[in-house]
Parts: sequence; structure tokens; C-alpha cells
Amino acid sequence: MAVTKTKTLTAGNWEMSIGNTLVDAELLGEITITYTEGTTETETQAGTFTMPNGRVEEATAEATIFLPNMDYLQAIFPDAYKAPTGEGTTGNVVLGGGNCSTPQTYEINFHQVCADSDNDDIHIFAAYINKNVNVTLSTDGAFELPVTFNAQKTANGVMRFGTGDLTQKSEWDVATSATVPVSG
Repeated sequence: MAVTKTKTLTAGNWEMSIGNTLVDAELLGEITITYTEGTTETETQAGTFTMPNGRVEEATAEATIFLPNMDYLQAIFPDAYKAPTGEGTTGNVVLGGGNCSTPQTYEINFHQVCADSDNDDIHIFAAYINKNVNVTLSTDGAFELPVTFNAQKTANGVMRFGTGDLTQKSEWDVATSATVPVSG
């Protein structure tokens, strides 16, 4: 006899961390996470069959981030951000024009705001952040920046859907970029 459990669908506000920087739900728009496994097609006498081949065809996350100010770009493009010096109060990000920065990977974690654990988190172990900018400046909307994160293969895999600790209740700690036990 089958046992049916009552379930609540995962929905609501999400927050995102890029490395050890938290991007609050108030600054996030649409989020799309894509993982596509490749396939192999085999033609036999009995017909054509398609099966997964274990190769990653696409592993990305796209998020629309609403910027409260230009200095917030340090959270999005940390490897290209230049901090203020002297009397300056804000830094900048310069794209193109021979300005060099060394791309770095960052752990990206998506967490439902009111969840008391990481059971429903989506975690990218390492991602490069595309420095693509396509914005519309208007009088009736906030400054929004679509950002693409390209997931990379690591020893742990590419993405994790669900908890980071199978042995105990846990959560993602943004400050240390690590899964930690939930206290209390």
C-alpha cells in the first residue's frame, strides 16, 4: 500500500549568495537555473533510441539583480571591482578597453528566505560570472542587470539540489561559504 505524505510546494522569495556576499530578495528579480545533460542517439535495426550520456551540455543560472547604486557592482563582479581610494566613497567596474581582470569562480547558493535549513537550496559549486551588460535606463523602473553564472565541473559535481549535509540539519553560511549545522 502506498503512503502519501502532505507536501507544500517550494515557492516564495529567494536570496542568492555570490561567494560570501548575500544578495537579498528585495534586489532579485527572475531567477532561471538550467542543467542540461547531453544525449547519445543510436540507430539500430529496431529503431532510433536516445539516452543520457552523462556529459553536461549546459549548466547556468541567470538572475536579474536590481542595483541600489553602482557601487553594488562589487557584489556582482567582485574580480573586476576597484575599491575607492583616498577620499573616494565608491569604487567602479570598468569593462573592456584593455582593463584586465582575472576571472575567478565563485560558489553560488540560492536559498528560500524563510526556510530554516538548506533542504531546498540550489547550490553551484563553482561558477564564472559573465561580464555582459544589457540595461535599459528608464524613469519608471529600477536599474536592473541580468547576470549569467556559468557553472563549472568540480570534484563535488556541478550543481546540488537540496541539502549540503546528509547527516544532520544544515544551512549555507554565507560568511564562510560553507554548509554548517543548524544550531538550536
